[in-house]
Amino acid sequence: IKGVFKIWKDIIRQLSDDARYSDYFPLTIFQRIPEDKTTNEIDRYMTEWLWFPLFTDALLEMKPVDNAKQLFVVKLKHYYKGNTATEKTLNEFNETYSSDCAVSWYTKDTFLYRVLNKALRHQDIETILLLHFFIVDLHNQLKQEYEKQLGSERTKLYRGQLISKQEVETLKKAR
Repeated sequence: IKGVFKIWKDIIRQLSDDARYSDYFPLTIFQRIPEDKTTNEIDRYMTEWLWFPLFTDALLEMKPVDNAKQLFVVKLKHYYKGNTATEKTLNEFNETYSSDCAVSWYTKDTFLYRVLNKALRHQDIETILLLHFFIVDLHNQLKQEYEKQLGSERTKLYRGQLISKQEVETLKKAR
């Protein structure tokens, strides 16, 4: 369900937007595999397709290490050394972050959502594991919010992110 519409113009506009959107992002759960691919290449495609849900399930089952936030902050302080604005934000994160404010931190325009999104797009296991504590907190908070919203009216929320042309091409190829 995309929404409840009482005015015809609103439903027509929504249907038009959805149709336009579906032209760019076809609805398929399977990655398109060219016919001339070998079995080994198809196996690689399927492995990549199955990787994310299996990995996230395993990640959510594991308990983060006790000092995970400190390890993350130390690693990022080293990476962002000399970038005073990010160092300041890292200090704020270190002092104020708690598991019940993961969504708030993720939606701020800071290093955090950029680092996490890039790690997930590039399947950067080291960075994903470094962010394990945050991913679990974010998942749990979103799950709680979802359960609170069950049965109530839906709200659409959007988030945009700048990515390089190369990343756009990689995403197009993955369609």
